[in-house]
Amino acid sequence: MLAVLVLFLPPLLTRTPFFSVFDFSLWGKDWLKLSGCIRRGELPCDTAGISKFPLGYLLNSYYVVVMGARGFNPGRAIGLLNTLFLALPIAFIVLIRGLRASLPRSLVYILAILLTAVPPFYIFGALEVQSGVVIGIFISSLVLMNEDLRRPGETALAVLLFITALLLPLYKDTNTLVLFVGLAVAGTQAWLGKANHSTEPESAIHRWRTAWSLITALSVGLAISATYNFVKGGSVLPLAYLNEASQTSPRPAKMLEFFAGTYFSPNGGVAVFWGGALYATVWLLRRFELVISRTGAFVASAVVLAYSVVLSCWWAPFGWDAWGDRLMLPAMLATVICLTATARERSPTPNDRPRRRDGRESDAPLRRVARVVRDGAIVLIVLLSLHYTVLSYYANRDAVMMASMFGGPKCRQMGRDLGPGEATLGLAFWRSDSYYACARERFIHVPVYIGGRPRR
Repeated sequence: MLAVLVLFLPPLLTRTPFFSVFDFSLWGKDWLKLSGCIRRGELPCDTAGISKFPLGYLLNSYYVVVMGARGFNPGRAIGLLNTLFLALPIAFIVLIRGLRASLPRSLVYILAILLTAVPPFYIFGALEVQSGVVIGIFISSLVLMNEDLRRPGETALAVLLFITALLLPLYKDTNTLVLFVGLAVAGTQAWLGKANHSTEPESAIHRWRTAWSLITALSVGLAISATYNFVKGGSVLPLAYLNEASQTSPRPAKMLEFFAGTYFSPNGGVAVFWGGALYATVWLLRRFELVISRTGAFVASAVVLAYSVVLSCWWAPFGWDAWGDRLMLPAMLATVICLTATARERSPTPNDRPRRRDGRESDAPLRRVARVVRDGAIVLIVLLSLHYTVLSYYANRDAVMMASMFGGPKCRQMGRDLGPGEATLGLAFWRSDSYYACARERFIHVPVYIGGRPRR
């Protein structure tokens, strides 16, 4: 644990923060454009140039404008807000578990985040951090509500469930899927396990109240999003996204390739980006005599799977400008939050005692081979993940990011094709062979260290 702090805190605190511009150039002035449109009485503001992004981005745009008036540049302003968001899971764990019980869980959470590229690359600029925290607190509250309806923090959990369910669609319309997946999986797990005294009328009534509360919050959130869509585009639907999807959605075979790349790309796929953090989370929780909640792990896994399937249908599953898989950041950050927040103290039971196993069965060749393969795969993933994380902290971030996106000949060729291609094909360029060749090249790119000072 100390090694993680010594290795990653110094570069994080001493190096110039990396302002991850990404989509900021598109949504950064949304508040100024919308307020100007309203002052001129030009509703709907479909000609004001407001970005396609949801209401959460507009609120961040307003925040950047307010902080800019106080002398904060956009990167510092968003970095401060994202840091506060990353601290919210710790406050959540303290609120639900109490101060003493929250200490090991909070430490595991902090170390897990440090073992990813989130601090060096994504705190300053990426709203996916905020979305991930909201999803994480939502699914954690959902799991904890199902585990013990009589816990002291029950009222707080109900309030947090309502707030986070309301916020989910404000960051991304497809986050609505998170609510339904989480609710369905958690409810099914509780029903199959006959948990929480499910035969008692009070428990059934409580679960129905929770479900209706979530549906109400989601409906309000969707209504707010629809209103914003109408104000900026003249339709309650996110027409810009729908139009983009209709012209750029990949073919089924390409979707499968994108799905595989989402998890296994050495260029920041889920296994490389989050492998070390997830392994450290599980290992450290066990060291602290904490047990992973099966329901929590199952709900988080279902959300990750749903997220990855949806993103595989998008033309840029990693995000166009990204270090690693930026678009999977919300689901994976939520997974780390859920695993730490829902972990429970180990209680000694007869089932915990070591059981005798038949020597011949335990030493069967197939079992030994399977164990060696499993352990070897874990070691390989952890080593690749540590390599990726060390690069994220110590390399020239501008240089390694550009190399990961345009370092190969096919991506450089796509860059040359981009101007005339978009002029001729429009959005359909993102279904062209030129782009797909670049996307595949990005998936198989292996990042290496590039030194030097970043250009500022």
